[in-house]
Amino acid sequence: MSINLATKLREGTKKSHTMAENVGFVKCFLKGVVEKTSYRKLVGNLYFVYSAIEEEMERQKQHPVISKIYFSELNR
Repeated sequence: MSINLATKLREGTKKSHTMAENVGFVKCFLKGVVEKTSYRKLVGNLYFVYSAIEEEMERQKQHPVISKIYFSELNR
């Protein structure tokens, strides 16, 4: 296959991104107008998402595919 990962991700998530961009919070976020409470909640929720991603990437870093995209310096 000649389509790269970024293209596959973009195409595969297009519908989800369009739907998300039409949610009130995201519309305000993209305009740079967000209540501090909402932003804090977003960042707090993302902490758990990124923690899970980093943990699994670390666990799988020897995998032939993951090893090509794993860079420990990108962890928070």
